[in-house]
Amino acid sequence: MLLPIGCMRTTGSSGPTRSSPPSYQAVVCKTLKPIAWSDKDTAETIRQVKANNAAYKSLACGQGTKENQ
Repeated sequence: MLLPIGCMRTTGSSGPTRSSPPSYQAVVCKTLKPIAWSDKDTAETIRQVKANNAAYKSLACGQGTKENQ
């Protein structure tokens, strides 16, 4: 059986190398953003917003950017 070339594993190729996968922090910080609550929100919603923002801050997401100043 012949395999398409794109499915074959090659070794020692001089093609581009892959960089390391992004860190957990980089992935989380890319999706996690600080959010605000409204006076109309329930106590539970406000608790969840505060938890989200605490996680954002604990991972130092946005540090050194306008978002965290």
